[in-house]
Amino acid sequence: MLYTNLIGTKAKKANDLIVEIEFTSKITEFAKAVLEQHENKEELSEMVSAYEGQKIAIKYVEAGCSDTGRPKKVETMEDIGIEINIIDE
Repeated sequence: MLYTNLIGTKAKKANDLIVEIEFTSKITEFAKAVLEQHENKEELSEMVSAYEGQKIAIKYVEAGCSDTGRPKKVETMEDIGIEINIIDE
């Protein structure tokens, strides 16, 4: 279920300790409920942390907006190249 709700998202590094998962459209209430579950957020954080080599926090944002809903400066974010649309076999 976690994978299904992350289809079409992009991971962008906001700073050294935070990766933002950017949704191309509005996050549905169902997706928000699934992704905010402690176990799911922790699993995703562990995967990104393993890739980065340090503890990383996860934030969910809609494209072009900060978590407050205001536009944010996209040019300050670095695409870290993590392909989220991968299923572990």
